[in-house]
Amino acid sequence: MPPSPVATETDNAGATGIATPPRYGPAPSDTDPTIAIPIATTATGLSAQPIAEPSQRSAVWGKPWIRYAALIVGALLLLGVGSAVGARSANSERDKYNKEVATERSTETAASAAAARASAAASKASSAISALQSQLDDEKLQAQAALNRAKGAEAAAVKDAKAKLASQSAALDGRKKAIDAQAAAVAQREAAVAAAEGQLKANTISGDGVYGVGTDMQPGTWHTNGSTGCYYAILNSTDTSDIADNNNTNGPATVTLSAGKYFEVSGCADWTKIG
Repeated sequence: MPPSPVATETDNAGATGIATPPRYGPAPSDTDPTIAIPIATTATGLSAQPIAEPSQRSAVWGKPWIRYAALIVGALLLLGVGSAVGARSANSERDKYNKEVATERSTETAASAAAARASAAASKASSAISALQSQLDDEKLQAQAALNRAKGAEAAAVKDAKAKLASQSAALDGRKKAIDAQAAAVAQREAAVAAAEGQLKANTISGDGVYGVGTDMQPGTWHTNGSTGCYYAILNSTDTSDIADNNNTNGPATVTLSAGKYFEVSGCADWTKIG
């Protein structure tokens, strides 16, 4: 006898037509007169569909290839779920990796830009240093040239000063020689004048006093024109009382004097050597 359909329930599905999955009780035995009919779902609602009897299901599930197929299907389902989970995890890791790569590339790009700017700044600084070095070299050359010119001018000035000094020294030497010659001439003239004066003094005595013969007056014959109250005396020494000869005269007088004697005169005119 064919199985009888059982009543269906919508399980609060309402008009949507979504039914609850079929529910099964304990598997009946082959001799159980009561056979449960599962509730099958369709797109329009629930309907009762007849399924095989228990003996028929046992026969179907008893086949090995059916069990293998079911195991394979379950394994494939598990593999699909694992693959989906793994794919999702892989996608998450790939996204994380891509973000890290993007961050690193952004950092590298910024570093490259900074390095480029630093290189440009270094090149600019190197150019500035080269320009300053060139300017410094030019200034050194100019300073050295100015120093050489100054040294040359100094050497020329020193040479000119030495030449002027030598010329002035020669002129001074010439003037000195001239002055020395003039001094010698003056000295000679002075000597001549002194000799003449000495000669004059030696040949003439005037004034009262005691004169040494041979020192103050020359030995020989002396004459005076005389005067009123004229006194003269020939002395043996400077002592006026040590008289060798004396005389008082109011007129001319003549005496002869020897060296070593002393001649005293008083109130007389000048005495002149006449011989």
